[in-house]
Amino acid sequence: MNFSDEILVAFVDGALGEASRRAVEQAMLDDPAIAQRVAQHRASRAHVSAAFAPVPGARSISRMPARGGTVIQLALVRASKGQAPVVPASSRARWSWLHWGALAAMLVLGIVIGRFGLPLL
Repeated sequence: MNFSDEILVAFVDGALGEASRRAVEQAMLDDPAIAQRVAQHRASRAHVSAAFAPVPGARSISRMPARGGTVIQLALVRASKGQAPVVPASSRARWSWLHWGALAAMLVLGIVIGRFGLPLL
């Protein structure tokens, strides 16, 4: 029986169901090529595990002490000091004639380029 590499890797990882695991074990006993492929997958898994093994003497992130930060809500601080709350710029902004003029100019420029400039390409 021929098994894909995905099935053999799942066998090495122990992620196969009981029936599939038994089928792969039987195939390993019957076919030395499958046993060799499983051995190669086990060797590559051991190689990767060794490459990502923790360094002796190094502190891991999970063992580092937790450093808590202080969260400051500026609106509450300003209210406690009696200062007026800061109004966001988006609610203060009003469009002047300069903004509307620039918008109209860009619209006219887009129409002119679309009408006369694009057919030349």
